[in-house]
Amino acid sequence: MKRGTPGHPKTLKLMNCLQCDLAKAVGTLELLWHFTGRYAELGDIGKWDDSTIAQAVSWEGHAEHLVKSLELAGWIDPSTEHRYTVHDWPVHADDALHLAVARSGRIFADGSMPKLSRLSH
Repeated sequence: MKRGTPGHPKTLKLMNCLQCDLAKAVGTLELLWHFTGRYAELGDIGKWDDSTIAQAVSWEGHAEHLVKSLELAGWIDPSTEHRYTVHDWPVHADDALHLAVARSGRIFADGSMPKLSRLSH
């Protein structure tokens, strides 16, 4: 979990958009980040359709409403190339993911290079 997420204004906005409590909003984000790290490691979450994203985060409502709410709250960004990317994914991705992206010779969906300097400490 990204530090500060439970009290972040974007989390509060997500709660309002989804009409859910804090635990559901935080759990949704945590599951989104785990799914992204495993199945959209470059942050290109939009390669998955709305229904798959909703299943990945155990959302039982309308999938389109979930994805639109994540966008309106600022947790995902629209992308012409990827449909959606996770906002600031390279900033929040862990060191193992940065290393895996670097080793594969790829860059993150937002154009960011993987940071290897974080791994040398």
